[in-house]
Amino acid sequence: MMAKYRHIGRVYFPKDEFDYLLDALMPETGEIRRCSVHWEASPPGGALVIRAEDIHSLRAALNSYMRWANVALGVFHRYRRS
Repeated sequence: MMAKYRHIGRVYFPKDEFDYLLDALMPETGEIRRCSVHWEASPPGGALVIRAEDIHSLRAALNSYMRWANVALGVFHRYRRS
C-alpha cells in the first residue's frame, strides 16, 4: 500500500545556495520515516520539498533539514567571504 502524503513543505533557496545544498544534503534525502524528500529546480533557484503522512513527520523533517542547511550554508558563506 502506498503512503498518502497529505502534508507538504517547500523551502526555497537562491541559485547559488541551492546548488551548494543540493551537493551537501543530497545523501540525506529520503532518510526520514513517513516522509518523501526531494530537491526541485524552481527558477531562479530551487526548493527542498518534503511530503509527509502527518504534520508531526513534516515538522521533524523540516527541523532536521533546516538545521543541516543552516550548518552547510554557514560554511558556504564563510568560504565565499574569504
